[in-house]
Amino acid sequence: MPIQSVGAYIPGGRYPLTASAHMTIVTAKAAGVPRVVACTPPIQGEIPAATVAAMHLAGADEIYILGGVQAIAAMSIGTETVAPVDMLAGPGNAYVAEAKRQLFGEVGIDLFAGPTEILIVADDDADPFVVAVDLLSQAEHGPDSPAALVTTSERVAGEVQRHIDEILPACRPATSPARPGGTTARSSWSMTSKRPTALPTASPTSTSRSSPRTLVKRWTRCTPTAPCSLVKEPASPTATR
Repeated sequence: MPIQSVGAYIPGGRYPLTASAHMTIVTAKAAGVPRVVACTPPIQGEIPAATVAAMHLAGADEIYILGGVQAIAAMSIGTETVAPVDMLAGPGNAYVAEAKRQLFGEVGIDLFAGPTEILIVADDDADPFVVAVDLLSQAEHGPDSPAALVTTSERVAGEVQRHIDEILPACRPATSPARPGGTTARSSWSMTSKRPTALPTASPTSTSRSSPRTLVKRWTRCTPTAPCSLVKEPASPTATR
């Protein structure tokens, strides 16, 4: 029994996230929803052509260039030009999540989505390239998306680090949107510079968090009979805590 009208929020703002159109709009149309309203924010004041094309090809019946809490409110409560929907679906930032929380009851929602995160537990049989790609594919969701690796193999940890250093430069956007005041927004890929367990972590004295190559390698070692220790490489008597 398909819902009669669904609002699909397609996040954007910094970069086009075309896959979100497929996850929400296609799902609703495949279920037989007769009216799917889709909203996505402009990117630096411009219409996100790739996202709009994805929304159209996914089967959206109405498309609005509107983002954030305004889009959630428009689809939930309605405006002079947007008729309200029965249910909201789609991810977004903290403001979008809070808007969905406050409007729950006025309209149905899919879920309260938090930041994307990943924790990989690997032994010596793990494929370091696959592990590296899995970490990066989740870290790219945003600066609040942690990616962690816990491994019993120093070899795997080292090879994962090497793959990340090789893959990361090619994954950076060609341009980064400017922040107010003229500063450049840090690429969301830089989340990987927050090194997780068994991967290098940032040096306490480092002033850069955007380049993995500026980091001092540290390893967490654990044994069944001893607590975990943080050892700087090369090992130093003062580096263990």
